[in-house]
Amino acid sequence: MKRDYFKFCPRCGEKLSWRQENHEDPSVQQCNSCGFTFYDNPITATEAYIVRNGKLLMVRRGQHPRKGFLDVPGGFMDGFEQPRAGIVREVQEELNCTFTPKALIGAYGDHYFWKDKDYAVTILSFAGTLKGAASSNHEITTLEWVPLNKIPPQLAFAHMHDSIRDLKRYLRTK
Repeated sequence: MKRDYFKFCPRCGEKLSWRQENHEDPSVQQCNSCGFTFYDNPITATEAYIVRNGKLLMVRRGQHPRKGFLDVPGGFMDGFEQPRAGIVREVQEELNCTFTPKALIGAYGDHYFWKDKDYAVTILSFAGTLKGAASSNHEITTLEWVPLNKIPPQLAFAHMHDSIRDLKRYLRTK
């Protein structure tokens, strides 16, 4: 899928053109002047699945994209950050408490629409435990403990249906 993220080369300022990388890969943007190539690789994010007494801790998004929708704590990883460190940091920032990842329940692809752009995202979903009393921040309007058997169909991101299915499978094996 062609996405015009850049019109001009970030190295030399010349106009970028499209070329086909291979038969499986969509076109990539390339500078014919200096040879710079922009690969539209996915961004990596992490998310935390915390279950107590058959209920999943969910957050209601306070910001776009998907403002007002149910989500789970998480966010984008920093450059060169390890995934487990990333989810611990994200939960600390969002909930003001400590998350201990116990298991990676899956990796999923999804879309993140931000400022009229469609970004490819790879999400690493961790099941784990929470230490401390969770409280929301500016990114979250409410915290909600939702029964696992009553997860609403309308969630912030499409991949969450798969990750919740895999979370349930993981919980059955514990």
